Amino acid sequence: MIKHSKIFFTCIALSLVVSTTNAQEVAVTNDIGSWLTAGFEKKLYKGFKLEFEQELRLFKNFTKIDDIISNIEFSYKINKNFSIAAGGRYTYDMDYLNNFQHDLRYNLDFSYQIKLSSVIRLGYRLRYQNEYLNCFRSREIDNLQEIKFRNRIKLEYYHKQANKFYFSAEIFRLHKIFRLPYFSKIRLFIGDKYSFGKHSLDMSIGFQRFFYKNSPKSLGVLSLKYCFN
Repeated sequence: MIKHSKIFFTCIALSLVVSTTNAQEVAVTNDIGSWLTAGFEKKLYKGFKLEFEQELRLFKNFTKIDDIISNIEFSYKINKNFSIAAGGRYTYDMDYLNNFQHDLRYNLDFSYQIKLSSVIRLGYRLRYQNEYLNCFRSREIDNLQEIKFRNRIKLEYYHKQANKFYFSAEIFRLHKIFRLPYFSKIRLFIGDKYSFGKHSLDMSIGFQRFFYKNSPKSLGVLSLKYCFN
């Protein structure tokens, strides 16, 4: 009887340890990750430009893959102040619960930029983003759709022609089925885009604050982006 009781209480203790560990893994409040990107830009015809990027995102203190992203975008510069763009993206997405899915999205952008001085520019971008989550699952109930409206302001400072220092702030408003629209995330970045010949290297530090479940409350980001023009 005593032997059975020991086994019983040992099982309960192990169950509590496992449950506590899982709860701690899910209830992540702060995290840090990195975004590593390589891509190219190609000027086409009279203001048209093509961009392609391949990106790897890490999270959980740089230890796990978050996203693998392929992104393509066409943009058109209407004049020195206004531009528009359209893009498409595929994402292999992992979450904090170790689930994975395949996501497809497209976006439409409207941008406005003004020159405050010979070296300072201020820009605003409105992005309409439509994303289809879990789109390769056979069950229709697994296939979800999210629409986001993203408002971003960006301040740029050009230094010695090769360096472009910048600060950006962006807020996301999420629209989902069976729920009222709400602000889901804010994103801040500060960095330097260094250009040399036909190459550029964009190095930045970012901060994201989330307002939905199954994500940390905040995420610090170290970003490195190489581009060939």
